[in-house]
Amino acid sequence: MSPLPLSLLKIACVGTFIVGLVAAAAAHPALAAPWALLMDLVQWPIDGAQGIAASEARILSAIGGGLTCGWAVMLYGLAAGPLARGDRDIRGLFVVSVLTWFTVDSLASFAAGWAGNVVLNMVFAALLLVPFLLDRSPSARTAAA
Repeated sequence: MSPLPLSLLKIACVGTFIVGLVAAAAAHPALAAPWALLMDLVQWPIDGAQGIAASEARILSAIGGGLTCGWAVMLYGLAAGPLARGDRDIRGLFVVSVLTWFTVDSLASFAAGWAGNVVLNMVFAALLLVPFLLDRSPSARTAAA
């Protein structure tokens, strides 16, 4: 992968990890404010009606945050290793992983009445996939053929 798209991809992976940490931290009420604000932004308008004080919401934040952190570490490892070396098979695996997450998360969010999360998912999907569109390395051209 070319240097600029690879750097952008790594930054997107780190950003995904940070969001996972914020979600996981919300498991403790004293650390929940940033995640509660994001939930309020996603379930517009900003009115403070969305809360994560319930025990069920806190455990789901912990689980979701942990999964997000783990996925981000794996994606970063793929970007720093095989993708940096031009491995065509990993390109496809990376893209399919992001598209699978996007599809399942977005459909479930919509079904749950949280369409705003689909918009947030679109931002993350773009951050994780646009570097592949920007890549002009030889491995990118052969992967597209």
